[in-house]
Formats: sequence, structure tokens, C-alpha cells
Amino acid sequence: MISSPALVVTELIGFQHANVPRGRQSWPMHLHHFFQLDVLLAGQLTVRVEREHPWRARPGDGWLIPPLVRHGFEQETAFRQASFKLRLAPAYWPKAGMRWRRVRFPRHLRQMLDAAREGPTENARATAMAALCVLETIGHDRRPADPSLDAFRQALWPLLERIESEPYAGWSVARMASACHVSADHFSRCFRKLLGQPPHRYLLETRIRAAAASLLNEPARPIKEIADAAGYATIHAFSAAFKNTLGRSPAAYRRTQTEM
Repeated sequence: MISSPALVVTELIGFQHANVPRGRQSWPMHLHHFFQLDVLLAGQLTVRVEREHPWRARPGDGWLIPPLVRHGFEQETAFRQASFKLRLAPAYWPKAGMRWRRVRFPRHLRQMLDAAREGPTENARATAMAALCVLETIGHDRRPADPSLDAFRQALWPLLERIESEPYAGWSVARMASACHVSADHFSRCFRKLLGQPPHRYLLETRIRAAAASLLNEPARPIKEIADAAGYATIHAFSAAFKNTLGRSPAAYRRTQTEM
């Protein structure tokens, strides 16, 4: 186990083993406001994710579904899987991204998950297992340690927490750089080197993710108000950014989710 799983998983909402007997059935497309990480331990399962081709999972396959991404499953045989519902530490939000990831888990992790048990007394162990599985899933994004980024990293993680809790607070690259006490150019270089994406893209995705949550949590709130809160001068600009990020317009997104 890793020494500090809370550095990866800040909250384990749920952990369970699903043992589903033979029989053809499907689970309709749905979404969550948290990350879901599943690992198939036996049998076969077809995973469906919005805007992606269906994927036939085999024992040892795992997948990480980000918040607000619609997904479903189709069963053709009996199967068994381990499933985590969790919240990630801010350091891993950009790496986890807004699109699902899939990975082939090594034998030792599959054996550990297969032997795990549900229940409150196992919560600490389950959290550590979830952290290991998350790191395995996003592992191909990890870069060699760079000591020159240590100070920047320590300043950045608290900043990401502030941005996620206040996504509409007028953040800009200049303001983010000032909070970390570095120049804007240095901030942008370090941010991209550390997290694999430019800061302006991270800000856009964070605002759109918050706007998507508002569309679902406040169904009577006009889209124009949500666009204004997200910092867009026109609803057209907001709709274009929203569709570019989540694949559909705000109105279509709200309609398809509320009809489920």
C-alpha cells in the first residue's frame, strides 16, 4: 500500500464488489458528480461512454469515469467487478481530465481487489486500493520527478483547490501566477510541464464543468444566467465553449440528463 492514500483520494464515497449472474441485461446511460473507477475481475462486459465507441472489457481491464460523463454497460455473461466511487485530490484533477481512461491492471492489483471485502472496517484499506488503482490508471501521464518543480508544485495544489471551489472568481493566468509568486511566463511553462495542459485550458474546463453541474442542479435557472456567471459575454460564446468541451449544447445537455 502507499503511505499516504489521502494525497490521491480525498474521499472514498463507496466501494463494492458486484457479482452479477449470467443473463443478458443493460444499465442505461447515467452520470455521477464524482469519479468512478471499475476493474473487471471475471467475465465480460461492454462499456459505453458518450461520444466513444463501445468497448468490450476483459478480466483485468479497468476504467476511470470522470464526473458528468454519461456511461452505461451491457452484460452478456456473468461477471464480477470491483467498483470505487471517489473524489480525487486537486493535484490529479487535470491529469484525470474530463474524458474516460482505460487501463490493463497488473496481476498483483487484480488479486488484491479480488480478495478485498466491503464494509466500514475495510474503509482505510479500500481507500489505499483506490489510490493505487488511480495511479495505475493515469500512470502513463506521470513524468520523471523534476526537483526544480518542487516549490512550484507546493504552491500550485492549494491554488487548484481555490479555483475548483470558486471557478467563477475571475481567474486568469496572470492572477494564478501572482498567487504562486512567479511570472506569468514561468507559471505557464511549469503548469504545462507538471500537468500536461496549458493553464487557460484548465480554467476553461473547470468553468464548463461547474456550469454543467449548475444546469443539472438548478433546472429552472436560465442558461443565460449560468453563462453570465461563467464569465461569458454572450450565450453564443458560452454554448460554443460548452459544446466544444462536452459535445453538446447547454440546452441539449440539460434536456438529455433530465429525461434520463
